[in-house]
Amino acid sequence: MPGISSDLGKLKQSLFGTPEWALQRIRKAKEKKYTELNLSNSEPNEKLVKFPEEIFELPGLRVLDLSGNLIESLPESLSQMQNLTSLFLNGNPA
Repeated sequence: MPGISSDLGKLKQSLFGTPEWALQRIRKAKEKKYTELNLSNSEPNEKLVKFPEEIFELPGLRVLDLSGNLIESLPESLSQMQNLTSLFLNGNPA
């Protein structure tokens, strides 16, 4: 049933936006001014299906790990993150 759980995760994120677990990590990174953020995930029902726009609130971010999610494309505006030097996307469909 892996297909069903990933479909449920996609539906949930499209209805409600970025999952709460990811928002919590992004908020903490913003508050603490982290330069690295790990949003990799192995939970089948909680995978990111799109790039979280909230990441653009982290201008000092240098390393971003989005491994193990269901992200199929990246926004063109990602190129505006001038400090980002490493982006990990292992285990995503595209």
